[in-house]
Amino acid sequence: MDEASAAKLEELRLGAVSQGKEWLSRSLSEMSARQLRVLAAAGGVETRSDKAWLPVAELRSSLMKVLEPATEVGFNQKCVLTGVVFVTEL
Repeated sequence: MDEASAAKLEELRLGAVSQGKEWLSRSLSEMSARQLRVLAAAGGVETRSDKAWLPVAELRSSLMKVLEPATEVGFNQKCVLTGVVFVTEL
């Protein structure tokens, strides 16, 4: 995976956590088929079925599953790890 793809995937993951699934869906819908294929491949998502490219809608759907947050909650969650407190907003 190249650095640009890794950075974009991380940006999308963080955006999905902070701004929600709708934001992620909009962000993916604004991408070209080529951009989606590159990100899908970088994220470990299949991009081809047999020898044909998967439809763009399928790529978006698969990327949504990989990138969307597991749960959405409206409060701060505190995690304590070896005496260090990390505060994350989900």
